[in-house]
Amino acid sequence: ATQAPGDARVGAGAHCDWGSLTILVTDGTPGLEIEHHGVWTPVPPREGALIINAGDQVSLWSGGRLRSANHRVINVSPRPRYSTAFFGYFNLH
Repeated sequence: ATQAPGDARVGAGAHCDWGSLTILVTDGTPGLEIEHHGVWTPVPPREGALIINAGDQVSLWSGGRLRSANHRVINVSPRPRYSTAFFGYFNLH
């Protein structure tokens, strides 16, 4: 993985979510990035939209058809970035 560009601040280092689902709402400030084939790609914020990440449990249950995305938060904005996450963990037993 590559380092944060220039004077960017790492809000959350690279990781995959290990639960089932993560539902994220942001304040509209860019910063979330996903890694695909070693390249970090920004996820542009969309007003009124939720970001939903499948976690490692979903990857396991789907036989790898749905994969947990490696992601990070890099804030290059001059203002703080706020987001709220709901983490869902399902029990099949």
